Amino acid sequence: MMYLVTTTINVPTFLEDICKKNDNFKAIVIGDLKTPKEAWPFCESLGVRYLDIDDQKKAIPKELWDMMPLNTGSRKMIGTYLAYLEPDCEGVIMMDDDNFPVEERFITAHSIVGKVAKHSIIQSESGWFNTAESMSEKNNIPFYPRGYPWSQRFNEAMTHETVGMVKAVVNQGIVLGDPDIDAVSRLFYPIEVTGIYPHYYPNFSLSPGTWSSFNDQNTALSRELIPVYFKPPSGSRNADIWVGYVIQRLTEHMGDVVAFGQPLVRQVRNGHDLWEDYELEKLNNIATDDFVALLRGVELTANSYIDALGELVEWCLPHTPDLLETYDTYRHSQYPTLEKQRERNEAAMDLIWDFFIDYKAWYDFMKGVPDASNKF
Repeated sequence: MMYLVTTTINVPTFLEDICKKNDNFKAIVIGDLKTPKEAWPFCESLGVRYLDIDDQKKAIPKELWDMMPLNTGSRKMIGTYLAYLEPDCEGVIMMDDDNFPVEERFITAHSIVGKVAKHSIIQSESGWFNTAESMSEKNNIPFYPRGYPWSQRFNEAMTHETVGMVKAVVNQGIVLGDPDIDAVSRLFYPIEVTGIYPHYYPNFSLSPGTWSSFNDQNTALSRELIPVYFKPPSGSRNADIWVGYVIQRLTEHMGDVVAFGQPLVRQVRNGHDLWEDYELEKLNNIATDDFVALLRGVELTANSYIDALGELVEWCLPHTPDLLETYDTYRHSQYPTLEKQRERNEAAMDLIWDFFIDYKAWYDFMKGVPDASNKF
């Protein structure tokens, strides 16, 4: 059984079509301060479980509640946690409330997670693949998904494609219309995705060691990934992107893959202040290359996802301050008079540090949660 999880600032009308055209799934909607009061009766009419703030406080331990500030995207994790407690939960599908499926077999398409199957597998010599290359854009404008490292953009790298039997533990469905791109890209040019190229449909995977950024909308996780997937509130607007890099380091170690492709959704994007989004993303974008380098330097030995996450967090926390020493060495050799560079580097290190502090709290909590299914 797949569980669909979302938070919403609207009446979640996107669920109506999914409920009409799909079965064998359950849905959990996590309300917030901005959620309209009409959301509860709408969900009830669909047979969807809706939890307002009081319901959530009763449903989860205070320790977990304290990790989930109101009015943050991290609150999806309340839903993934509740799904994980259910013995019949085989995986979760995380959705945004402005994503509207265009394929009828939406749940079935995401149900590939956790299963070994034949996949087209892409490997890049640079270690990076721009998944936006799989998408057709109305005016043939090249673009990158939000949070893709700036050092890796505009670099052409040789890619190799093979076909093999692999287990996808994450599936990111492609977003049509207004895709998830950086605010600076939105300010520069309006991107419109019209489809996915046939070569990449229905799905393709990235070989272990080849990474791309991915978010938490139209994204499915296999059950074994739920305890290690967490969006630290300190990560701000790009927390889901950094979590994606953590997950790719873990899947790489475990020999599993991340898949992209179907099911397709169309985003009718909620209103955003692009300049505010830009400010929220800026420091994260600056720090991403160092964040990724830190992850790729971790040596993992554990044979389970939860234990590998523990190793990763325990390694990254004490090594994060080393980044400032690296920054200082570079600053004195190249920019000895730029104090703003020092301030920016300190802020970037603090952002990474806070991210892993939050992640460690999640790990410490989830380590004590028994697996109700006993499947993995």
